[in-house]
Amino acid sequence: MARMLAKAKTSTINRNGSEEAQRSFDATCRKLHRFLTQPQR
Repeated sequence: MARMLAKAKTSTINRNGSEEAQRSFDATCRKLHRFLTQPQR
């Protein structure tokens, strides 16, 4: 589920929150996606 959320360019999880909170959530999802898809070292 985390990967599905991270892959979403925009998300509707934060339906009742502010735009700022939504942008913050989206940024977190993008960072998580990068972390999960980076090659193992």
